[in-house]
Amino acid sequence: MNTVIINDFKVDIVCRPRNIKNINIRIHDGKIFLTYPLKCSKNRALAFLDEHTEWLSKNYKPAKISIFEKKEVNIFGEKYLVEVDSMQKEKIILKNGVIVLNQACEDLIFNYFKDEFIETFNKVQKIYQNILKKEVIIKFRMMKTKWGSCNFKKYIITINKKLMYYEKRCLEYVMFHEFTHFIIPNHSKDFYKELSKYYNNHEKIKIELKG
Repeated sequence: MNTVIINDFKVDIVCRPRNIKNINIRIHDGKIFLTYPLKCSKNRALAFLDEHTEWLSKNYKPAKISIFEKKEVNIFGEKYLVEVDSMQKEKIILKNGVIVLNQACEDLIFNYFKDEFIETFNKVQKIYQNILKKEVIIKFRMMKTKWGSCNFKKYIITINKKLMYYEKRCLEYVMFHEFTHFIIPNHSKDFYKELSKYYNNHEKIKIELKG
């Protein structure tokens, strides 16, 4: 397999001839996918890639290492070691700063710390209850592109389980953000003005979540 050095990372290049007109470069999961027309030689496609090293340098991000590969994780700011023991009967055990799972499953970790999410949800809902005058339903799931979502017609908010890997204040911010959508269902200036009444540190947290 061909490779290229980008930002001191040795990156695999997956070359794929296809019935297309133009050469395409795509970065996914730490690899470069180079797709080129059937009439184009592999060497020409690689030369095209070499011509776009500046773009690659700006856009390349190495593949994320899972918590099970790193064998450690931060949960709401607390650092834990992570082990997987398939012979263990219990799904998850937390002892002396070590999380031991019987399988490599993030949901098991979330379920263990779910009460932290519920506690934050109840705290925020109490603040908004006099305004909304209706019970809000909360759901949780792993999401790739959103920290939360709001169905303001059905009074449902969905929170990304991966917020457990951030400080507790990030979870609080997302909760306040989604609850505010029940008042203003968009991201206008009025929305952020309304959000600031309940959570005035949102700009700093937004930067934290992007990092």
